[in-house]
Order: sequence, then C-alpha cells, then structure tokens
Amino acid sequence: MSPVNELLDKYKKAKNLNSDNACAESLGLHRASVSEWRRGKSWPSEAHIVELATAANEDAGLWLVSINAERAPPGAVQREWVRLASRFTQAAAAVAGAFLIVRYGGDGHALAAFFFTPAIHYAKSVRCLDRRLVAASVAGTSPPRVSASYATAAS
Repeated sequence: MSPVNELLDKYKKAKNLNSDNACAESLGLHRASVSEWRRGKSWPSEAHIVELATAANEDAGLWLVSINAERAPPGAVQREWVRLASRFTQAAAAVAGAFLIVRYGGDGHALAAFFFTPAIHYAKSVRCLDRRLVAASVAGTSPPRVSASYATAAS
C-alpha cells in the first residue's frame, strides 16, 4: 500500500469517516482530489500531509519524508529522500531501543537482536516506506519508479 493511501486510511479511521468523499469534505476538497491522490495521479500538499498526520495522531515528519521519497523522480533526488527516510527510521529505532533499556533493563540478547536487525525492518514495522525504495537504498542501487499501477496492485 502506498504511504498516501495508508495515511488517508488512518485519517479516515481517526475521524470516523466512511468514504473518501467524506474525507475530502472534511479537508475542504473536491472528492476528485482525494481520488487522484489514491490513484497516484497527484499528491497531497505538504500542508495536507501534516493535517492528515496530525489528525491521525501520527508523526507528520515521518509521513512528509515517506511521501516525498515515493513521489520524487527516479535518480539522485529520490535516492536522497530514501536516504533521509532511512536515517529517520534508524533514529526512531534508536529511541525505541533506549526506551527498552530504561524500561526493561539491559537484557543483552533482546537488545542485540533489536539493534543489529537491518534498518529495513524498522521501515517495514513503521509501514511508511515502499519496501522496494528502502531495499534499493540499502543495496546502493537506483530505486525503481513507483507507478500508480503498483500502488493499486499493492493495496
């Protein structure tokens, strides 16, 4: 599922909305706008991403990075967005690890498993990035272009 679709679903759930039409109305948009976001024909603005994430009680910064990584054109710019997203998820993992140490003490085996698992697993657990983009970043290869047909098929 694309990050835009996932964020829209979280927003709808948080607002108790049953349709994309109701979602569009609550955002003050035409229903075609939300439909185009879902199909990958257009993208929500940064302001809309922040509004959606805030209402869904999600980290707006993580969603901004994730969605920009998906919509960036293939090449150097997309690789930089993916790299930034990877750093963001690694930082979140480090904070979570520090919390575990403080909360549960220093169980060496559990903490070693937590800290030495590749960063791609954190991106999957947060479910904010397209796995293909993260895998390309980790491998150091050029990320594939995410198409509207992929976003639909992955849903």
